[in-house]
Amino acid sequence: MRALVFLACVAGCVACSGALASTPAMAATLCTAGSWSASGTEPCTPASPGSFVAAFGATSATLCSPGYYQPLGGQSSCDATDVGHYAASYGSDAQQSCQPGYYQPLQHQTSCLQASPGSYVSGAAAGSQSSCSPGSYSAGKAASSCTAADPGSYVAGSGASSQSACAAGYYTAQGGAASCAAASAGYYVASSGSASQSACPPGSYAAASAAVSCAAAAPGHYVSAAGAGAQAACPAGSFAGASGAVSCTPAAAGHYVSAAGAGAQAACPAGSFAAASGAVSCTPAAGGYYVAAAGASAQTPCPAGAYAGPAASACTACPPGTVSQAGALACSAGTATIASASASSARGVRAALIATSAGRLRIVATIVRVVGHGRVRPLGRLAVGSRVLHGAGRVVFALRVRLRGRRLLLRRLRSRGRRLDVRITVVFVAAGSHRRVVLVRTLRLR
Repeated sequence: MRALVFLACVAGCVACSGALASTPAMAATLCTAGSWSASGTEPCTPASPGSFVAAFGATSATLCSPGYYQPLGGQSSCDATDVGHYAASYGSDAQQSCQPGYYQPLQHQTSCLQASPGSYVSGAAAGSQSSCSPGSYSAGKAASSCTAADPGSYVAGSGASSQSACAAGYYTAQGGAASCAAASAGYYVASSGSASQSACPPGSYAAASAAVSCAAAAPGHYVSAAGAGAQAACPAGSFAGASGAVSCTPAAAGHYVSAAGAGAQAACPAGSFAAASGAVSCTPAAGGYYVAAAGASAQTPCPAGAYAGPAASACTACPPGTVSQAGALACSAGTATIASASASSARGVRAALIATSAGRLRIVATIVRVVGHGRVRPLGRLAVGSRVLHGAGRVVFALRVRLRGRRLLLRRLRSRGRRLDVRITVVFVAAGSHRRVVLVRTLRLR
């Protein structure tokens, strides 16, 4: 009992001197830590959840401070909030979890921190924030997730608060890209922020990747299909006169293209021609033919009386005393030939002659006797004829044979088995010439 009295004095009695001697038999008991009463003695009330009583003989309970909490009654202290939690007000009987988008890395805190731009907190009660990974971003605070980069944009690093548009020449077809793809050769991307590349149309090409535009095929070249990475040279025999060609044009007849990659065709010069289109060279006019002007598709034969060598642009008239047929390479002196001839004592001498030019013809028929070893002996002239020709042609002579005074001789020679012949001698002199052409033919006289 004295001990209780002593405790009561310690707790706050005003006059303790002599108390041990005069204390009544029954004294009050102090409230223990975790409980309280208005007098500080029993009967005592346990501290409510959210509050505490730290000392003996307390006359009231103390609310837990912000950042602390106490879920139980009758406690002598409060608990500090855990990481990822908070207690915002006095008297908290529970700690609150930080919500998605918020976090708290420390204890005994009164609030949570917002996730920074470029970071996120996906779940509750987080003690830290996470950086957005490449290909995603968060633009504002308190994000619970990151946003994937849009098609046509990208996010290169982690912790980004914004996306970037792909530059011209680059693109991203899918969202969430960490980098942009360069346009392939044969393709282009004209503007920034593109989600696709475009094929170069026919007539143009892109030789390298990351092109922002296509190059038109140069003159002399072509691109036949879309998506080309190179232009092609027009083959020899064809050309492309303007840029951006999708095909080449064959050289027209009368023209040629000698080498690949030509931007124009060339006309065949005078003296040559190209009969068909697509020529790689021109054909020289053949001998006896000419081509007067450039760009011809055919050669023309020289007329009769003129001639031309190879690759001629004009024909040359034959010199006097010479002749030529149409298409002649050279002129020759006028001449004559014996086409046919016959002789008989009854019908006379008939001869068909062909002359190649104008001139004079003279024919002489002579009777001869063969004396052996191919030798003949003239016995006399039988007939003579002449003709003036004004042009080339065929002439027929019908000569009457004069046998006066020779018939008896002919009978004797024949009775002896001797052979008698008629020799035809033709002399032709072409007009404008002094050259004599002499033809001789021997006929059996019948």
